Amino acid sequence: MRKKMSEKIIKDKLKLCYKFLKKMDKVEKKRYNKEGIGGIRMKKLFLLIFCFLMINISYAEAVNYIQSIDVISGNGTSTVIKTSAPIQYKVGKLTANQKLYFDFQDTILREKKSIPVGKNNIISVRAAQNMTKPSYVTRVVFDMTELTDYTAVLSEDKQTLTISLGSGEEIVKKKIVLDPGHGGSDPGAVVSDLSEKHLNLDIATRLQTLLEADGRFEVIMTRTSDVFVALLERAEIANKNKADLFVCIHNNSMPTGFKGVMTLYNDTKLASNKELANIFQEKLEKKLNMGSIGTRLRTDLVVLKNIEVPGILVEVACMTNLMERRALRTETFRQNAAQAIYDSIVTATL
Repeated sequence: MRKKMSEKIIKDKLKLCYKFLKKMDKVEKKRYNKEGIGGIRMKKLFLLIFCFLMINISYAEAVNYIQSIDVISGNGTSTVIKTSAPIQYKVGKLTANQKLYFDFQDTILREKKSIPVGKNNIISVRAAQNMTKPSYVTRVVFDMTELTDYTAVLSEDKQTLTISLGSGEEIVKKKIVLDPGHGGSDPGAVVSDLSEKHLNLDIATRLQTLLEADGRFEVIMTRTSDVFVALLERAEIANKNKADLFVCIHNNSMPTGFKGVMTLYNDTKLASNKELANIFQEKLEKKLNMGSIGTRLRTDLVVLKNIEVPGILVEVACMTNLMERRALRTETFRQNAAQAIYDSIVTATL
């Protein structure tokens, strides 16, 4: 389907270029006296270059891109491949060389990859651009000491492929509890027509989508709609599920002059929570580029005081700051916030 679309775009561009060239031929005689034949030829040349660029841009927009390739080893080995658009792939085996490969159709890899593994009969995982125009095939190769069975699972949005080899046992997923602050009768901060409880849930839901598409995480939400959940109950959800990480998502209300992200932690039970806070703070600062209040030790907050698992509380932005309030109204900013928290979770848990 993607290839047919790209071919149609190219044909449309060529037709458009052809019409322009014909039009230029008709007026060539009229312009000759004013500009000379050299000027006309130069304009034709520029137009041809423009057409060439348009065709290439159209094709580039029509293909897929490899965004990341990650290898996780345990009882088995899972390779998680993320792309910018739905995946189409073919599988093949080179039995003489003990290789298993996956060809990703209409897909571009920006640079070669070679990841050493040395476990579960896998020597390494390699990726390279196997074919360029017009096919754009990216090949991911598993170099093995012995070919074994595999499973390949596509995420719901078809942009993440998880390939599992080895013992055949499922890789244990990391349990992440997401806690969108406030809800129901507790609106949180309210500034202008913005209610914090809705912002928190929106960002948490976007984050849930990213984590579940990854394939390496089990996500547990303390709330999925506009309902009230008691603070102690939120902490208990994390403890009962023995979460690998608890992430509480809020937005700030601060005095005039304050702006940027802030990450709160309590290291009285787990000293590692301070390091966690630093990871989240750094990635959110870099991604959102809206300033920083920094990390803060808070031993008084109910959720952080009562969780028995690693956890932090993120204040994404200041609703009381005009620029950040405007940013929070946009889906792009909220998606970037979810992406930054996702990146932090990957760094902190894998």
